[in-house]
Amino acid sequence: MGPAPLAPASARDPRAGGGLTFPAGVDVGVRAALYLNRSGARLSGDPRAARIDPSSFPRPIMALDPQSSARARPRRPGSVIGIAVARFHEELTSAMKDSTVRELVACGVSPDDIHVVWVPGSFELPVAARRLVDVHAPDAVIALGVIVKGETEHDHWVAHGAVSGLTRLSLEENLPVHLGVLTCNTLDQARARALPAGASERARGEQQDGEYQDKGRAVARAAIETLVALDGVVADAAGTDGIGTAGGERAARGEDRL
Repeated sequence: MGPAPLAPASARDPRAGGGLTFPAGVDVGVRAALYLNRSGARLSGDPRAARIDPSSFPRPIMALDPQSSARARPRRPGSVIGIAVARFHEELTSAMKDSTVRELVACGVSPDDIHVVWVPGSFELPVAARRLVDVHAPDAVIALGVIVKGETEHDHWVAHGAVSGLTRLSLEENLPVHLGVLTCNTLDQARARALPAGASERARGEQQDGEYQDKGRAVARAAIETLVALDGVVADAAGTDGIGTAGGERAARGEDRL
């Protein structure tokens, strides 16, 4: 008697081969190992070696910064911030944008100094970020988008284009450009990373309390922390003690920036 099928044929992952099927979130490396195991069972003639259910593998855990909540909120009044937002999966990117703006204001940024532009998808984020730089001369740019894996490799190339374009802009302009683009296997994974803790149960889907990263808030804080750190480089070069000294206070007010 052979091994029981792991899932209906309609749910098979064609990239895995061998009729193996995988629940959402199973790592590619795990898929490869299971495929090799099934192949080995065929060669050896031992069906027991193929009776591995991928659902028994633990669900991947979201990578979070365990110290983020313990750090004091940075402040940098006078900062000018550009935000480029993709409309694809707007129910998530809009929430990310709102959370980003709230955190920037909490860090001392004036709402009048926050410039937002919307584009169709994540692939267009680099050109939108470039236009923000040219028109508003921001101290930092934040790019927000959601890319979810589909049946083809389209998601890979969209993500590659967005990341490479934003990286090039950052290096060419000597400007902090922060990546708030989520690249997820499923919409549930995207919700878990995009939405703030106060999101509605309907928007949350099947996620549980405590599993929300609030990416907009995280990337906004990262932008301000980076600017403060770069101000510290200038302060050190000027022979001051950094933030807290007269030179550091001038840097924090935006009077001495890279």
